[in-house]
Amino acid sequence: FRCKRYKAVYDKMTEMNAGSEAHGAVTDVGAGRQEFLKYCQSLPNWRGGYYPIDGSIDGTDLDHWWPQVYSAFNIAIEVLEHLWAPFRLADELVDKSWVGAVITTPNPAVVDVLGMDPTHVTPITEDDLLIRGWFVEVCELFGTEGDSLLAWKYKPRRVH
Repeated sequence: FRCKRYKAVYDKMTEMNAGSEAHGAVTDVGAGRQEFLKYCQSLPNWRGGYYPIDGSIDGTDLDHWWPQVYSAFNIAIEVLEHLWAPFRLADELVDKSWVGAVITTPNPAVVDVLGMDPTHVTPITEDDLLIRGWFVEVCELFGTEGDSLLAWKYKPRRVH
């Protein structure tokens, strides 16, 4: 079932990258066992660097962490609902990208976000994301229609 999440994020990155699967560097925030990388490596056209960040891997406290370097994409798959200040990190993910950021989170309009995991502390609604300039797709990533939010935001282009 996790491959559904990874495919949704990968497809969104490809779409954001004008259809190119040469994604460049991807920083996976909350990478866990690096399953997103394994998914990408199983694809015939995957080309890109991969940088995992995760408290269980390296002790990173994501409530106080920010990206130190730029990546083409910063992703957070089922991570932000675990943070006390998720939009601080979400903003940083966009700011420290060349193309943009992609996230997934449980949809509190359909599932009990706080009840599904004791480490969930902040339900994130579709409106929370929309008012902050994210594009949002309500989708099914866990087996129940509309149970998840897939959101993406492009890095604003500076005009000189």
